[in-house]
Amino acid sequence: NLLVPDFDWQQFTQRVAEIFLTLQKGWADKDPEVLRPLETDRLFQQHLFWIERYRAKDYTNHLDNTAVTQVEVVKIKRDAFLDRITVRIAASMNDYTTDAGGKVVDGSKTKTRRFTEYWTFIRKAGFVAKETPEHEAHAGPSCPSCGAPFKVSMSGICEYCGSHVTGGEFDWTLAKIE
Repeated sequence: NLLVPDFDWQQFTQRVAEIFLTLQKGWADKDPEVLRPLETDRLFQQHLFWIERYRAKDYTNHLDNTAVTQVEVVKIKRDAFLDRITVRIAASMNDYTTDAGGKVVDGSKTKTRRFTEYWTFIRKAGFVAKETPEHEAHAGPSCPSCGAPFKVSMSGICEYCGSHVTGGEFDWTLAKIE
């Protein structure tokens, strides 16, 4: 295995699908706090830019009936600093944008759009996630550095331990969407 001997591909692809669905919901809700712990600084700033533009125009991008139909690993790269995995995500959704009055200004409420995107995830080379002891387990994601429930500031810093968790220094972080 190119990454670590006991790398769990099924767990990784399930995590990719979860991140995909979480980001779609965060985008549609115009909620940057949902996006923040899952993306690199650069990608987050791009999404924040567009969220602010949608807010300024009072537009809402609806992503209804979102489904991931396949996650396929297409490229793995490792260097002295980063592990990178690029996946092809096949998905479908009803994707449309409405104005403040609810009028559809783009897309279709009724036509399901099928598409594929390439998503690249990065993490610090050789990173091994800490296992959270069962007695400390809690619902939802946790900081890969300290294990506390994810509470990440807009600058990508864990509010409990101060670790920079969105720059790829830790576990898988979304770096690019094509």
